[in-house]
Parts: sequence; structure tokens; C-alpha cells
Amino acid sequence: MVLPDEPPLILSLHWSDGVTTWQDGANGPTDDMLDTTPEANGDQDYFRPVERCSPKEIHWLQKLAMWLVETQDPELFKKGRKFVLAELPAGYRLYEHVRVPGPVSSILIPFPTPSGCD
Repeated sequence: MVLPDEPPLILSLHWSDGVTTWQDGANGPTDDMLDTTPEANGDQDYFRPVERCSPKEIHWLQKLAMWLVETQDPELFKKGRKFVLAELPAGYRLYEHVRVPGPVSSILIPFPTPSGCD
């Protein structure tokens, strides 16, 4: 039985399919994608890194750990224990996609995508 205030188990990954280069270039947002300069009409559409240990990063570390346990050990997952990754797998970074104007929400994109896929 899991106690309600029990802290999550911290998982460390020792393998990753993340790469820093892809198709002869850096695997991640391009300089244009990181440019925060507004367009002529004032709109902005850019990516920015998610800060280490920020609530958004912790959310994704928890979400990824829970998915990993659910897919690799469904019986353990069903026991209700919470898990969190100690850090993103090697070669992965989180970016927030910012659109102004637009909805207040933004999406988080891990770079690289699994196995370098688009």
C-alpha cells in the first residue's frame, strides 16, 4: 500500500537514444526557431529552453518516468507508486514553444525526438 505523502521513487536511466547531431547538424531548434524578434505584425513564434528544476521540467520528468514504468512494468505501475526521472536521458533537452498572441498555453518539445525521428 502506498502512503499518500510518500515521495516518488527517483529513476536514473543509463541508456538513451538521444543524439546531439542529426543529418549533419545540431539536433534541436535552429537559430531561427530560437529568435524572439517579433514579426512586422507584432506576432512572435519561437522556442525557449525549459529551465532545469523548474516546475515544467519536473512535470515532464514525472510524466516520462510514469510512462516508462507503465510500459515496462505494468504490475508495478498498478500499485500506485509515483516515479520521477532524476534527469532527462542523455542528449535530450526540453523546449517550450511560445506563440504570441495566442492561447496562454504552450507545448513542450523534447529535442531530440526519440531515435532522431521528426
